[in-house]
Amino acid sequence: MPNRKVVNVLTLDDFDLKDKTVFLRVDMNCPIDSETMEITGTRRIEETIETLKSLEEAKVVVASHQGRVGNKDYTGMDKHAKVLEKLMGKKIKYVEDVIGEAAQNAIKGLENG
Repeated sequence: MPNRKVVNVLTLDDFDLKDKTVFLRVDMNCPIDSETMEITGTRRIEETIETLKSLEEAKVVVASHQGRVGNKDYTGMDKHAKVLEKLMGKKIKYVEDVIGEAAQNAIKGLENG
């Protein structure tokens, strides 16, 4: 029998993230109606909620994308943010900018939760 090493895997529970800024990359690719460009299924957004709730004492930056530029399902994430806001029952600030001044200022202005 091969010698197997036990690997300790760290989870969010292993860190004190209170008042820390957390960059959370999530997969929110959702089915999109190609005619209306509306989200037709929210399962992947719903799957992020438990993780986001576990980070309520941190300042959280959520990053994702929907499809690839040029593909029929490519769209901005503003609709995803609205769905997340509804599911979480709290205001979600959506910023289109990724690395520029608007994004940096939004991150600097974050509050916990």
